[in-house]
Amino acid sequence: MTRRPVAAVAAVVVGVAVVAGLGLAAGAAPSAAASPTFVEANVTSDTTWAADDGPYVVTADVTVTDGATLTVAEGTTVQVADGGTITVAGSLVAAGTADDPVAFTTARPDPQPGSWDTIRYTGDDDSRLRLANATVEYANTGISIESTAGRVTVRDSALENHVRAGVTATEREGTPRLRLVDSRVSGTGYAGVAIEVPATNPHVDRVSNVAVRGTDFEDTGQYGVLVRSRHVRDVTVTGGSVTGYEAGGVVVSTGALVAEVPTENTRSVSDLAVRGASLTDGTGHAVTVESGHLDEVAVTGNEIRRIDGDGVSVQRAADLDDVSVSGNTVAEATTGVSLTHRRSSGPVMSVSVELSGNDLRNNDRAGIGVNTDLLTVDRFAVRNNTLAGNGGDGARVSTPALTAAAFADNVARDNAGSGVELAAGRVEGVSVTGNALTANGDDGLRVRATSDLGGVTVAGNDLLDNGGAGTRVTGSTAAGPVAVRNNTIAANTVGVRLSGPSPVRVTNNTVAFNTRNEGREETFDTVGPATGVVVTNASGSGRVTDNDVYGHIVGLRAETEETLDVADNYWGAENGPFYASVNPDGDGNAVETEGAVADIVPFASASHHDELQRPTAALDANRTVAPTGGAVRFSAAASKVRSGDDVTYHFLVDGEPLPPQPSPVVTRTFDANGIHEVAVTVEDGNGVESVPEGRVSVDVRNASEFDTTTAAPMTTTPAAGNDTTTTAPPQGGENGGDGDQSLVSSLLSLFGLLGGLLYLAALVVGAYGTWATLQGEGPPTRGRNIHALAGLGVLVWLLGWLLGQGPLLFVGLGAALLWAGLTGGLYVLATR
Repeated sequence: MTRRPVAAVAAVVVGVAVVAGLGLAAGAAPSAAASPTFVEANVTSDTTWAADDGPYVVTADVTVTDGATLTVAEGTTVQVADGGTITVAGSLVAAGTADDPVAFTTARPDPQPGSWDTIRYTGDDDSRLRLANATVEYANTGISIESTAGRVTVRDSALENHVRAGVTATEREGTPRLRLVDSRVSGTGYAGVAIEVPATNPHVDRVSNVAVRGTDFEDTGQYGVLVRSRHVRDVTVTGGSVTGYEAGGVVVSTGALVAEVPTENTRSVSDLAVRGASLTDGTGHAVTVESGHLDEVAVTGNEIRRIDGDGVSVQRAADLDDVSVSGNTVAEATTGVSLTHRRSSGPVMSVSVELSGNDLRNNDRAGIGVNTDLLTVDRFAVRNNTLAGNGGDGARVSTPALTAAAFADNVARDNAGSGVELAAGRVEGVSVTGNALTANGDDGLRVRATSDLGGVTVAGNDLLDNGGAGTRVTGSTAAGPVAVRNNTIAANTVGVRLSGPSPVRVTNNTVAFNTRNEGREETFDTVGPATGVVVTNASGSGRVTDNDVYGHIVGLRAETEETLDVADNYWGAENGPFYASVNPDGDGNAVETEGAVADIVPFASASHHDELQRPTAALDANRTVAPTGGAVRFSAAASKVRSGDDVTYHFLVDGEPLPPQPSPVVTRTFDANGIHEVAVTVEDGNGVESVPEGRVSVDVRNASEFDTTTAAPMTTTPAAGNDTTTTAPPQGGENGGDGDQSLVSSLLSLFGLLGGLLYLAALVVGAYGTWATLQGEGPPTRGRNIHALAGLGVLVWLLGWLLGQGPLLFVGLGAALLWAGLTGGLYVLATR
């Protein structure tokens, strides 16, 4: 061994020895300083517990007496013996830092919840309990508040693994000023925060001045935050999260008997805010507000997902004054937002409620569900909500009386029930304006009054592609007119259906192509499908004027007491509607009456608005004779749809529907021999579908038989009158026509052009590199890159062949042989 390696080994040995010695010294120093300080006596004067003297072992119940302050310095650990309690009658300040937190924990070597009792606050007006960057763990309850005075603040701290709760307040008279900020509460058996008097009713008398901000509650037992009190005032829960609860996320309740006229002796919630929180993966309602009287209550900007219960539930209120549920996202709950109103035994109280800007989708029942004993309102507004994909209605209101309510600028789509349903004994002074109610399983809008109906306005809405009527309004007693104006109502089963004696005013609407279930044998609620406007039992003052009604089998069906004014409508033809008794030569939508007369003159010879057009479907296939297991490409790209419109293609293969798709192309293989049918329906952005379908038949044969057969693709093209004719190009190559034409079309396809560009680039770069080499200059890139470029071009051609461009197989193989010949020749020349 040489001198240098020996020296290196010696140096390493010495270094290891030095490090080991330092480690032993470092380990010895803490052990000398780790001798615990045992605490058995009360803290009667200002005292500081420092990390250097810790850990502090509390061996018996200890009290910080009135007037004294115990400061627990950063980095200090306090261990409490079995069943022990730290009572704070004076003040306790745990002043940890992010790097050196304070810990209140058990003295047991095997920690578990319930190892000690609690930090018990019983202070007066001058007292404070303040935890900052602290951990409180393994107690029955982290902090128990048994006083209404002073201040309790928990900031940047963790309350973990407790039998009952992170924080409880159990004084009937109320709470001190309580703040829980930017902290974490987890692993509790009952609640993160619980303010209540256990086993009593009506719980706490009054709770106020409580704020929970930016705090996360995880697996906290039944509740995240629970407040039960006769009166609740100035309570806020903002930011943070609640996950894994078992009964309710944030619950504010004034007790079970809450439907009472609010007085000083009954129950109320005021100045309550639940804002900007995330509530997920829980059982029970995410946010519950339950009280007889609500005043200035706001549930706003929360994100609520995967809840076995309602997202936001306002329950059993008799008086709702300035209640706002706004800007929340609720998905995968039972009902997105639910509100129940219960009439008190005294006079009717005011209702002022706004449900706005919420995104409520994919909930098991309704997006919005309102169920009330009475809803005579000062303000009831449902605005700017998105209600999508819910298992019931988008929004449903059920009440004995619905007055002075507004439903505006909402989007309700793809709900299993109606977009909006309003069901009441009496409906008066209600407006439904500016909404987009589309693709719902039942009606777009349904208004049902079992008695008085009047003063109802349906204006400026898009009512499209619904399984029932675009809008349906029914009532038993006339209390004013029903106005339906300036709406676009298209692609529903029936456009407008108005029933009852209320005067109707149907003006300036586009009612077109409401033929969603055209051709079915059964009727739609006693009315055949493909009907534009239905008016039954209306008074003699009814008017259906200045509308565009076309694209149906029946434009108007009327059953009225007297003559119905139906003038100045456009019926889809210049010469007016077909009306057997008045205009039998009319080519427009039919007008049918029963026990009534419709005055159709004058009728409009042209549409009042831009006329909607029904899409026309065209379907072709790259081949109509295919081998078993061979891919066939179908394209509806030649279909005619309004320029710039959103288009959905509905393909059926042998009668089985494929999922709707935005692409006009689908590729399928067939494993069974025989004739296979493929059809497509084209749907535009209004939900109007093409009639008839585009169709193609594919003859699938054994591969051996296919090899000896030439066949031409069958192409469906629209003919006059929306009929479909089937044509075949001249016989020739596999894809129809002569071979040269098929080769040209394949080279001009996407795969042909892309492969050609790559291959041409390889030729140009390769030629330039060869010339540069002959001139003694370096080539622009390495040869392997040029080969890769050519190979990629060949692969693109072969991929095109696999996807139905047959001639590209020969193009790709020929190009590969050509490249091999060129590069081989150059190699021979270069090595001579």
